Amino acid sequence: MIEILREHNMGLNTESDWILTENTSIFDYEGKEQKIKSIQISWDGVNGELNGELIFLLSNDMELSTISKVLEINSRTNKNDSELLVFYPCFKYLKIQYKKNGITGGILSITMSNND
Repeated sequence: MIEILREHNMGLNTESDWILTENTSIFDYEGKEQKIKSIQISWDGVNGELNGELIFLLSNDMELSTISKVLEINSRTNKNDSELLVFYPCFKYLKIQYKKNGITGGILSITMSNND
């Protein structure tokens, strides 16, 4: 499991780097490439106006991108029912943007699971 965001302060906007979705190696030897399988998203203790957004951008070249999904953060917590997105990547790169809008605080965590 790879952490994209760990206990991020939801009072601050942020975005990930471009994440290569295929042919990434987390091992010390060749031939064991990985592909994104799923992303799990949780938040807790959200304060302020409940109108934050997670925006998922897809790209094949990191220059042009497409908005794949916008996930609304409209609850104080989702710890007992976190979001789980399953991927069958036909794109090369993924970026996740968090926009706080009226949210003033809380904790956001995003993890990625790869195949083995």
